[in-house]
Amino acid sequence: MGLLIEKQNQIIIPINDFEKYNLKKGEITYRVSGKNATANSTTQDFNRFIQIKANEKNKEFMEIWSKLLPEMFDINPREVLILNPKSNTVYGYNSKENLLSSSEIDIDQTEDGAFNVILNAISAGDIGKISTDEGKPIYKIVGELKSKTPRDFIYFSSLMKQIKVISNYNFSSTQLKYVFKYLKWSTDNSFKIENPDETKINPEFNQYMWIEILDKTHKVVFSKNAIEPITEAINKPKNHLAIFGKELQLKSKKKTK
Repeated sequence: MGLLIEKQNQIIIPINDFEKYNLKKGEITYRVSGKNATANSTTQDFNRFIQIKANEKNKEFMEIWSKLLPEMFDINPREVLILNPKSNTVYGYNSKENLLSSSEIDIDQTEDGAFNVILNAISAGDIGKISTDEGKPIYKIVGELKSKTPRDFIYFSSLMKQIKVISNYNFSSTQLKYVFKYLKWSTDNSFKIENPDETKINPEFNQYMWIEILDKTHKVVFSKNAIEPITEAINKPKNHLAIFGKELQLKSKKKTK
């Protein structure tokens, strides 16, 4: 048994999970190459979806998007941010790389938080009342999104990516945790990044690494100041046996015949 959706000038997004039809809440599903694909699960998928639709350049497609996001035709698309509260992600135009990219953002989803205040206003048809001036409400929405936490931080994936750029050696995510233990930031090199055992994180070094409460999730996060001491430890080959139990391989090392 299948679900037939007739072609129409509307984008239909499930408001609940429908396991019987393999539909998940919030997913945008479309047909490409004879099969179903999800448009909004990752940045790469979203880029692909936008590119495919942009290449169509037909009147029907423009009518669909003009109804879905009429502000897009009044505002430069490069100035619009698209929020994904499910994954705490914001999508926007990356002028440096000339493509749509994403960043992690902490969206306050409490009942009286800015995000839900805006959604309730949209549902009530009061979107125009959010703005206190004659400017487009979308600018006001973006302007009112604030992080719940006063400290700037980066996630584990971002930390690893930045250190890999400046490190002289190859290392894995598991080995990066060994460095934390070596620096005494943690007492165990196998702790979880998400919902960790908090007793394994040393509060004495919370200027480098600490636990943030993001919505209902506890997550280990890092300051950018953590990059330098970690890189310094990795780039000293005399530390490798003490930290990793073996020598790391140089990134520029070539195999000899």
